[in-house]
Amino acid sequence: MLLKKKNGIMVVLIAVFFMGACAGNKLNVEPIATSENPIEQVNLLEKDIIKARNNQLDVLAPTWFRNAEESLNDAKEAVELGNELSLILEKVANGHAQLRRAEEISRLVKTALKDTIKAREQARSVGNRPSYTPGACISPGGGGTRDSRPWSGCPWIRGACATRRGSDGSP
Repeated sequence: MLLKKKNGIMVVLIAVFFMGACAGNKLNVEPIATSENPIEQVNLLEKDIIKARNNQLDVLAPTWFRNAEESLNDAKEAVELGNELSLILEKVANGHAQLRRAEEISRLVKTALKDTIKAREQARSVGNRPSYTPGACISPGGGGTRDSRPWSGCPWIRGACATRRGSDGSP
């Protein structure tokens, strides 16, 4: 069963790879008017890249995302060196086009690998839960004894403990 699932995932990934390869590297680069402030445009591209990273484009379409980051770095370097505005804006325009391509590919990948992505998100969310040590809370019945039930001190099941004991048993 697991082997069939892995084979299915590999087939989908290979299909996505070939779709990307057949599409070629031609980007629809929309030029930016030279009247635009290049520093603002670089900052806008940087914000778009941060937003794309938050939407996991760096995982779903790593090549195009990396290309967009490289374009951003080239644009920043061009600003620092005082290069021509047209060169800076060209690099920014390329970065935006590469991000758009990454978004297109991520939509395909999300469709093709819906179950895998869901499983990944579930696995990542497990790591966000608070840590729990069984018996770390005083028993609900009072008396200052530790409750030995494994779920008793679990904050996401019973609520946060009002009083915790140290490792030596002291309050």
